[in-house]
Amino acid sequence: EYGTGVVYFGPGVTEREIEIKIIDDDMAEPDVVLQVQLTLIKGINTIIAQETATVTIVDDDDSGQLSFELPTYEAGNEDSSVEVAVIRRHGCDGAVTVEYECKDSSAVAGT
Repeated sequence: EYGTGVVYFGPGVTEREIEIKIIDDDMAEPDVVLQVQLTLIKGINTIIAQETATVTIVDDDDSGQLSFELPTYEAGNEDSSVEVAVIRRHGCDGAVTVEYECKDSSAVAGT
């Protein structure tokens, strides 16, 4: 839900924020993009250095994408376990279960 407004900078003020309301519709859909544009400046010797900013609204009504947080993990021989993080991005709607399997490489299970 967006429209128009005015951003006022008083003397000594260097930053203001524009709040753009987002409506969560609970529908899986592609990400959407909107542009925020600064126009009609009123001020002595003031210019607009960057007229447009892009806002991407990432759809969170998708079940998401799973991946490992890091490509490699490390543990010492003295460690009793290692935690391998799995993360869920680009949506988190609904419950998701993923199976995993450890496979021998240079380390062999049970040795």
